[in-house]
Amino acid sequence: MIWNKRLQVIIPVVVIPIILLALFLFVSGEAAARQLEADITPEPTIENSIQVENSIAEPQATEALSPTNLSIANISARFVPVDHNDPSQGPNVYMIEAVVTNTGSTEAAPLTVMLDYNEDVANNWVLLSGENPERIVDSLGPGETYYAYWFASYPLIQNATHQYTVTAWADNASAVSTAENYYGDPQPGKTVQAVRNLSTGNTGLTQVNADIVIGVAYTITVGYELGTLPNELTFSPVGNADFDAGTTRLLASSVTFSDTLSSDLLVEENQLYFTSVPSLTLGAAEFAEVTYFMLPLTTNDTSICPYLSVFFDPNYKYDNDYCVGNQVIPIEGDLSIQLSKEVDRELLLQGEELNYTIQYTNDGSLELQDVWIWDEVDPSIASIT
Repeated sequence: MIWNKRLQVIIPVVVIPIILLALFLFVSGEAAARQLEADITPEPTIENSIQVENSIAEPQATEALSPTNLSIANISARFVPVDHNDPSQGPNVYMIEAVVTNTGSTEAAPLTVMLDYNEDVANNWVLLSGENPERIVDSLGPGETYYAYWFASYPLIQNATHQYTVTAWADNASAVSTAENYYGDPQPGKTVQAVRNLSTGNTGLTQVNADIVIGVAYTITVGYELGTLPNELTFSPVGNADFDAGTTRLLASSVTFSDTLSSDLLVEENQLYFTSVPSLTLGAAEFAEVTYFMLPLTTNDTSICPYLSVFFDPNYKYDNDYCVGNQVIPIEGDLSIQLSKEVDRELLLQGEELNYTIQYTNDGSLELQDVWIWDEVDPSIASIT
């Protein structure tokens, strides 16, 4: 794709080489810009005119937001699975989930949610490679909630425990934090505990949106047979430690419960841990279908192995076909974009025009969407029309 611009210069001064060089530098890369949103397709041409002015723009004053208040809760799983026979064959990744609510009467902006996982590298209490502990949202309106997810690992040692903290704040809201699990700490002063799981149970990958495009959310849907009277559930889209958390982010989740004796459905949004299982018909065999809404960030090759851990007194159990065969979801593709910029002259006199061309090409194997291409022109010299 080619983007052509025409620049007309009006500067009421004597032109000398130093000023010409400075102007050329302004044209090719200083502050404030025109933004172009486009899908990368074969090379259309866009022409733009730029009127250069000699006035200096005054900065706009920003009105301060009224103070507001936030609340935060850690709604992650209290217990995470370790295979009782061969820990190396089972999952050792889980989802940390925090929910932040604006309890005030004005919007909170910008909202930052930070995970301090209190990493213990020696014992494998670490965030997955590529995971960013910070989440930033432009604003959160009064009464609105925001769900933040992170991929974290844990040691394959039964009864290992750990404590971590999640914190949220905004420019107009004081920080709130918690190191406690909303559902109750598994041990005093600990947020999560690894527990023995038997490798049994049934699971099935029912649907995956295979058209993975950078910046466009896709879904993974997994169906589970829960059996009769399960007591506690932990869902996770990822259990494999070799997953690259820098490639994909979990945006949201939805769990739909059903049973064999009723046509009713019960849907729970943005909840992956259940201390008790919603029962539609007492004594009926239950099922769950969980949908994960994923956002691909890059195209490094990786794979995803979802799982479920369910508690039947006195044992925890997880999927006996975890990360086997078609239960492994590959994420593949190459992302590459080339960008070049050329001008038609090196020296520019007052009143003359400068033509320059920006050319950009998608030479990767995946379609790009929501791409932003911009060229920076100092607002004190030029305005773009």
